[in-house]
Amino acid sequence: MTTSISSPVGFIGLGAMGGPMAANLLRAGIGVLGYDLVPERRQALAAAGGTLAPDVAAIVAAVDIVCTSLPTNEAWVAFAEGVLLPQARPGQVIIDFGTVIPAETR
Repeated sequence: MTTSISSPVGFIGLGAMGGPMAANLLRAGIGVLGYDLVPERRQALAAAGGTLAPDVAAIVAAVDIVCTSLPTNEAWVAFAEGVLLPQARPGQVIIDFGTVIPAETR
């Protein structure tokens, strides 16, 4: 498979959905810079060949594509208001795979 993504994709939330999605990106030859609050999930990403970020802010600052798979509306809103919106830049792509009500994502 050939990909046109030359820089790593950021992935925040490496749980039941995010972990396998990040692993699929790695298998496709796409670099992943990831973070999760749970140490075992971070270790799984590193074991699969991903790069660990020290925190979510480092991901938003470093990549052009940010994927999130967060478990609740509250987690999404806290991330969006505290990190994403203050640091997002023009042209940056944000993809929300989380269990979030669409109105909260907007």
